[in-house]
Amino acid sequence: MQGSLDGATEEVTPVLALPPEFRIATVTGWVDDLGHRLASPRYATSPLAIDLRQQIREFRSEAPRPDHAGESR
Repeated sequence: MQGSLDGATEEVTPVLALPPEFRIATVTGWVDDLGHRLASPRYATSPLAIDLRQQIREFRSEAPRPDHAGESR
């Protein structure tokens, strides 16, 4: 992010548009990290950061849950 919300928005927008089946742990972990950074006091009142955090919440809510390999069905 390097302090630039505009740059972060540019970088994350295509990621947030990924269909749910492509939202793998690596991607969702990166998005979670970005969400935590956007929650810092530095960005607390920024409309852009608030909007990005909302998009991240929506992205995460639609991501598939990890498959529990080895569980009997």
